[in-house]
Amino acid sequence: MKTAKKILAVLMCAAMLFGSTGILSAFACESCGMHSKSAGVLDFWIEDDDYFEMDLGAYVTDCDETVSGTVEIPSQVDGIPVVGIYETAFNNCKDLTDVIIPDSVTYVSRNAFEGTKLYNDESNWENGILYIDTILADVKEDIAGVCNIKNGTKIIAASAFEGCHSLESVTVPDGVKIIHQSTFEDCGNLKTVVLPESVTVIKNHAFASCISLEEINFPSGLSTIGQAAFSGCETLTDVKLSAVTAIEMQAFENCYSLENVDLGSKLQRIEANAFVLCASIPSIVIPDTVEKIGRSAFAQCYSLGDVSMSKGIKRICPDAFSEAKCYSDGNWDGDVLYIGNAAIDTSPFIGKECHIKEGTTIIAEEAFEECSELETVILPSSLKYINSSAFSSDVNLKNVQISSGLKELGDKAFDECTALEKISVDPANTAFKSDKNGVLYSKDGTQLIKYPAGKTDAEFGISEGVEKICKDAFRACAALKRVEFPGSLREIDDSAFFDCQQLDDVKLPNGIVRIGDWAFGGCHEIKSVTLPKSVSELSETAFSYCLGLESLTVDPENSSYCSDDDGVVYTKDMTKLVVYPRGSKLTKYSVPDGVISINTNILYSNLEILSLPTSFEGTDGSDTETPENLKIIYFRGSKEQWERIPLSTPVSVICRRGIPKTQVMLKLDLAYVKVKASMEEIRQKIKDFFRSDPICSLPEPVMERDFRYKKEATK
Repeated sequence: MKTAKKILAVLMCAAMLFGSTGILSAFACESCGMHSKSAGVLDFWIEDDDYFEMDLGAYVTDCDETVSGTVEIPSQVDGIPVVGIYETAFNNCKDLTDVIIPDSVTYVSRNAFEGTKLYNDESNWENGILYIDTILADVKEDIAGVCNIKNGTKIIAASAFEGCHSLESVTVPDGVKIIHQSTFEDCGNLKTVVLPESVTVIKNHAFASCISLEEINFPSGLSTIGQAAFSGCETLTDVKLSAVTAIEMQAFENCYSLENVDLGSKLQRIEANAFVLCASIPSIVIPDTVEKIGRSAFAQCYSLGDVSMSKGIKRICPDAFSEAKCYSDGNWDGDVLYIGNAAIDTSPFIGKECHIKEGTTIIAEEAFEECSELETVILPSSLKYINSSAFSSDVNLKNVQISSGLKELGDKAFDECTALEKISVDPANTAFKSDKNGVLYSKDGTQLIKYPAGKTDAEFGISEGVEKICKDAFRACAALKRVEFPGSLREIDDSAFFDCQQLDDVKLPNGIVRIGDWAFGGCHEIKSVTLPKSVSELSETAFSYCLGLESLTVDPENSSYCSDDDGVVYTKDMTKLVVYPRGSKLTKYSVPDGVISINTNILYSNLEILSLPTSFEGTDGSDTETPENLKIIYFRGSKEQWERIPLSTPVSVICRRGIPKTQVMLKLDLAYVKVKASMEEIRQKIKDFFRSDPICSLPEPVMERDFRYKKEATK
């Protein structure tokens, strides 16, 4: 049966799903990678960037509640495959008796059909299980004992058996490929699970809190074990994997009885807390295919004394083995903890000089962090990887000697090493080089990687040929005042000059394309900056907390951005305020008509009054600092528009400017109503700014909220 199309906009952003009936425009959420679509009597949301860790494609979210009989789900919507049926999708369809589901569907949520005739007809249930063709769609919670899912089943609904506390054993038939989210979660008496060889993925929380689970086989084709998939399986003793490539975070956390773990020969990564508090594991072999061990992956594995480390390891996150037995068992060489070929941690009493032993291929994240006495580090020729923050906050570290074998240097490896004067690189190294000043570059000279923060030079000229200044390259260089940029420069990466508090001369070359997040953040002495015509990517935080920055000027030929007479940067189409100079002396500013959004940095400037146009829809950014100076935000739109604007300042002051039927909104932080702005002050400021005498009042709920404000609010 077909009915007229019903358009439903479905917004699922930041893990929230909203729906509404009626005729609404389709909505796209760029950050979430999804949008809504209607097709016949069905409504879908479309996942296209894996944001929610769901299969990419269209998901049924709703159905016209007037349908009866049979509904056929299409295999595609505008060429996009239909891959799933979301929870409650058909709940309001009381007369629905059957659903034709295409082979493209791989995901069905429990309760999707609850309340329909299909669900309520007991003849559709077999031994407490609702089957729809090859799909196990739902399970009654009182199912008990042994459950043999019928042959031919291809899909088991997510959460289908969740909370079935009397279930003791389950056999999954051949043909099922995915054990979906929470399928068997909290089955407290489930002891035995038999999985077919067809299973390739076990998703998040699939067997979480199955506290009685003693035995489960892991199929030879299984590739992924999802987040918290076996979390809290307290009686599980053996895990034998063969083809698994990824063990996601918390996958086996709190498996207290787990003793025998075989990670197979294809595993590539072990994510955070994967085996945390698996207190009975005595030893483990991490295969050479593993490249990453996440934060606290084996933390509090109190019996784990024998670790065979992967020879292919590239990244070991902080606390990967904290409180494990291997921390105390004969793995220390001097003041450094080694596990296999990895330097994991250091003693807080490490001395002034450290020779990392030959054979070491990796220094773990934060391994040498806050070694306050350390002055010189000599790295072995075998070393290939220095992980993020490996030597951060070593405030007395002066010299680093990089050997020939190093391939990768993690972010912030030498962050806040405020005494670092020189980085030397073995000429035989194929990835890095250093110049006579001890500055670290990529081997080809196109990237400036690290300028030692302890150098005392006030000026530095970057060599011609450098195309990119890397993340944190000049971070916290206290003495640096001026930098000469080469004409070859194309990119200044995130936080490249962050907290260079003396830097006051920034002349960007024509040809630069990108200025990243916080690139010049906290550079208080910069007074003005000219953005050349070549800049096409300017982060909204590029100049955040530049307290002395009074203006930015954009080359008129720039095709992406422009600036006004006050030194404020907008997108070229004047729909978005990108950067407001924090040090501007202006106390009042009007955002021009047509602007839809503003950067929150404008709220923390010297402004006392900010006027917003009727086109305004909201702010960008998530800065939560309380504004020091801003007292009034003046809005020229309707009250309904104002209420939809996501500003953090909660109090609305409604004012009329003497123009009939015209209201303007002011939003004030409640504290500033009392401390900074009486109602008379508000009126006067608006009168001075707009040359009209408004009549203002605080709404009654505000007065009731705190009596201390009532007297002042009603002046």
